[in-house]
Amino acid sequence: MFSLTRRAALAFTLTAPLALAACGESAPAPQPIPFTGAAVVGDGNGRYTLAWMAPEGTTVGVYAGTDPTDIGRDKEVGMGGPNGHIVAALPPGRWYFEFAPSDGGALVMGERSPHIAGAPNLRDAGGYRADDGRWVKMGRLYRSDRLDTLTDEDFAELGSLGLKLICDFRSDGERAAGADRVPEGTEHMIADVTGDAEGGLGALLGDIDAAAAYLRETPGEQIMIEANRSFVTAPSARAAYKATFERLADPAALPALFHCSAGKDHTGWGAAVLLTLLGVPEDLVMHDYMLSNRFLAQKNGTMLAAFPSELAQAMMPLVGVKEEYLQAAFDEVQNTYGSFDAYIKDGLGLTDQTIAALKENFLTPETAP
Repeated sequence: MFSLTRRAALAFTLTAPLALAACGESAPAPQPIPFTGAAVVGDGNGRYTLAWMAPEGTTVGVYAGTDPTDIGRDKEVGMGGPNGHIVAALPPGRWYFEFAPSDGGALVMGERSPHIAGAPNLRDAGGYRADDGRWVKMGRLYRSDRLDTLTDEDFAELGSLGLKLICDFRSDGERAAGADRVPEGTEHMIADVTGDAEGGLGALLGDIDAAAAYLRETPGEQIMIEANRSFVTAPSARAAYKATFERLADPAALPALFHCSAGKDHTGWGAAVLLTLLGVPEDLVMHDYMLSNRFLAQKNGTMLAAFPSELAQAMMPLVGVKEEYLQAAFDEVQNTYGSFDAYIKDGLGLTDQTIAALKENFLTPETAP
């Protein structure tokens, strides 16, 4: 068995696609969840490495199931002490794991990525521990890149997530160039973040010569910083995020997914706002944002290889994420609204009722002791 400090646990998440845990109750009355860290790493072939942290004296049984809301206790995959580490081998499928402690509520977690090849940045937005000890539930919200290029096999995998809602943050032009593939019975909602704004990465790629000239005058980092600031202040962005969060406040809309073209910018800010609203610490919010670099590495490498080397180098800041991009958005929140709470209520216009519903839908119900 091995012990994970918080810093070590965060470093562990940076080295592989994983989930830090989410919802689940193992008793009629919800109990405080004692886990302070947990992780699941899969190899894509049915082999999972699981680790957790719990108070001294705790015994933990681990069970596997395919429904994150009802794992059941018929498939035990291992057990251990307060700081545990096990390896489980399971048949193909989307598996979740219930960590059942000898004292306190159970914790349900799963691998972060469902391994959909055509949407490599599609991943679970849950599995993070909030400041008050509650956990963001897994299997309730996914964040993703484009869904228009999915193969039939990819589309079947998407359907297996049981989505009730897909929210599309892309512009009119992006949607016209590639309409989402939407599973039968799933609501498709348009929430155009950019609205009537012109330009963007898509426009740059339409004319290589123009893109090269533009990027010589305007560094990619500056483009991305300004874009992230606009996510906070632009009327179209505020309306899109408001509408999205209001729909996510309805439990009938879950599980849900929101996405843009790369799943890192419009989607990155949307996920950062929701996680912050739920009380997830800043370092974990930033960690979730930066994971896009890992999930998009192969896709971006292939795309950049098709451009002249000078242009590819200039475009690198546009196709990835940097901490300063997301920080620019949070700084704009402070500059414009004075606080994150003011942004949520005055900028997005979310009511106390909507905020409470979001916390009810996405957080486990009890705080840690």
